[in-house]
Amino acid sequence: MFRTANEGVIVLIAEQHPSLTQPDELSSPIRDAASPSRRELAAIWMLIATAVVLALLPDIAGWIQSRPDHVYVGFSYNIDDCYVYMSWARQAFDGHFFARNLFTNAPQLGRQFNLFFLLLGNVCRVMHLPIVAGFEIARIGFGAALLWLIYRFTLWALPGSAAARLTSFALSSLGTGLGWIFSARWIHKNHDISMAPVDTWQPEGFTFLSLLLSSLFVVSTLLIVACIFFLLRAEERASWRDAVFAGLCAFVLGNIHSYDVLHIAAAWGLYLLVKCIALGKIDWAGWGRAGIAGLLCVPTVAYQFYLYRIDPIFHARAQVPTLSFGFWTYALGYGLTFFFALAAVVMLVRAHAFRGYWRSESMPLMLVCWVVGVFALVYMPASFQRKMIMGIHIPLCLLAGAAVAYTSAWLASRTKAVTLDFLPVLVVLLSIPSGLVWIDRDIRHINAGNSETQSPSFLTGDDYRVFDWIRANTKPTDSIAGVPSQMLFVPANCDRRVWCGHWGETPNYPEKVRETIWFSKGQLGDPSAFIEQTRAQYLVWPNDVTSAFPTPPDYLQAVYANRTYTIYHVL
Repeated sequence: MFRTANEGVIVLIAEQHPSLTQPDELSSPIRDAASPSRRELAAIWMLIATAVVLALLPDIAGWIQSRPDHVYVGFSYNIDDCYVYMSWARQAFDGHFFARNLFTNAPQLGRQFNLFFLLLGNVCRVMHLPIVAGFEIARIGFGAALLWLIYRFTLWALPGSAAARLTSFALSSLGTGLGWIFSARWIHKNHDISMAPVDTWQPEGFTFLSLLLSSLFVVSTLLIVACIFFLLRAEERASWRDAVFAGLCAFVLGNIHSYDVLHIAAAWGLYLLVKCIALGKIDWAGWGRAGIAGLLCVPTVAYQFYLYRIDPIFHARAQVPTLSFGFWTYALGYGLTFFFALAAVVMLVRAHAFRGYWRSESMPLMLVCWVVGVFALVYMPASFQRKMIMGIHIPLCLLAGAAVAYTSAWLASRTKAVTLDFLPVLVVLLSIPSGLVWIDRDIRHINAGNSETQSPSFLTGDDYRVFDWIRANTKPTDSIAGVPSQMLFVPANCDRRVWCGHWGETPNYPEKVRETIWFSKGQLGDPSAFIEQTRAQYLVWPNDVTSAFPTPPDYLQAVYANRTYTIYHVL
């Protein structure tokens, strides 16, 4: 699959590109895009199919185990956040444009909207699809589109070597890092993520893990790649039209995953700055095209900042810390891809033939600036540091794939071998196991019935009967109190607010969980004070937890009951 050339390839490259015998300028001629062979396209589609099938395995395991009283929740990892997204899509499904934070009944502005979940919810409503099915279809559909876009980007950037393209794409589609070496620490649960490589705990930093877990990560990565692609085309063609397309991608990204606009700005801004220094002059037209793209995304980013400033609930959620740890967690998290990307930088300086792989001299320069700019961002003084890492694996994989292919060709020339496939295959194979550990862990969690965060992987028929009753018999303004692990699922299934349901969306979540536990054990002197502070109109309580109130007090009126739960109206 990873054909490499013998020493004749290096000679051929030099003959076809005589300028490679001397250091190139950034203004060197642009090499035409490659025409992929049928064999190359077959390998690409095989990699795409492999990534999609592997990404479906945990969910297949979950749905196989489902039955009427044991229903898979639809997600194998980070169920908490997935059901936040489900609640936004549910509100769109029910006809709302603005999405409220339904995981708290505290006062809020309620003016947030997300274009992706608006689209998803409305498509599910029109197509009469369950929302969880819509998420599954979106994850796989947009995931396949992302993989194809990455290949088109790779084909465009690396016209000089099919081996480099195949290696780069294999790393982009299936690769992770060296976290699998530490699998004993996280094969069951990540107890201390600060002491493990990033590929064990930050799925949005990798195409395959995003495809495995989250439609939002897939779509956001797709928009990052598309935006950078359009910016590069605008630079090459001096095209204002492509700059507008880049801006439109950034416009959507600024709404659905706002942090990543900073990612693009850091990558492209550093590239333009370095280019100006290298050329000794300011490229006013280039900065102008970047400005057009930037201006187009200002409305959505500014609106998110506006909400951050005036909505205390939105502000509190954005301030939940997601910090970076030691740089070694990133280096090992990208593993061989990271180290071969470093080798590519050396090759760009020392190996003239290596430059023949690239579309132009500016192409690898942009990729290096992309990597450096984003790694600087993940240590900036902000609460959301590690969220900035999404998409950085794309330039790393392009650089690394080219370096692996060039090294393989160089070794072939030294050993007089016709082909030398072992190095690309070995690098790719050593970059896959962390993803396989994720799959294994998720299936283990499904079999055990709970996820990484201990949220249940399955809900019972009684759970869904409670949800149906709440949706049919309560007002949209009512709120529900209950056990937090069950309340997590109320917003997405009922479109109703809960007092406490999510570790990041519910203000003062740890304190509220402790108070709920004390209430359940009858350790509160005055249970009515707990009920009153929830400001909830209904209480959903397990029938087997009777210590909270052996006899229901007068202010709790039972309005529905099944084998597992009783719903009380708070009078």
